[in-house]
Amino acid sequence: MSVSLNTIRMPSLISLMKGTTATLIAAGAGIEGAQIYNRYFTYKMIGAELAGARAQVESRVKRKAKGKSVVFHYTTRAGAIGISACQCVKTTSFRGKTVDGLSRPNGAYATSIPPWATGMTQSTISQAFYGGTNSRVGKLGWFVAIDAGPFIPYGQPGEFFKPATPYFNPFVSVDVITIGPNPMPLFD
Repeated sequence: MSVSLNTIRMPSLISLMKGTTATLIAAGAGIEGAQIYNRYFTYKMIGAELAGARAQVESRVKRKAKGKSVVFHYTTRAGAIGISACQCVKTTSFRGKTVDGLSRPNGAYATSIPPWATGMTQSTISQAFYGGTNSRVGKLGWFVAIDAGPFIPYGQPGEFFKPATPYFNPFVSVDVITIGPNPMPLFD
């Protein structure tokens, strides 16, 4: 017996995912954003849907922060899950390179720019913090909200830094508040 796919009506993947209300549990970190992730993993959200997703992310981050100041580290999905699991960020080593004329010491970098900021794109973040290029676009699809307490302002406006320990340590400890998909579009 042969069945043609043309005779089977299958709902689109997107419509199936829009109805998802499950909670995603990843590496011990509860992410109440499975539904949000499923809606904008394609980076094709527009208008009210994008505004709604940003509002949901903002509400979740603020609720979980419980009044703490927050900075954001943008990374890949795997990176966000790893940071959440170990409560640490791999030390960034610039090996003498400079960005905007500033030498960057080893440590963890983050920004005060939240994932719900209107007018921001992953391209804007990449250009602001990675030497004026789009080299990181596509690698900033997830955010890690981190307690800003031990971070100090450094470099660009909105850029924060937590130095590595004096003895080389490839990881900087952080207090992760939550992680989730970055609702910023890739480009304008």
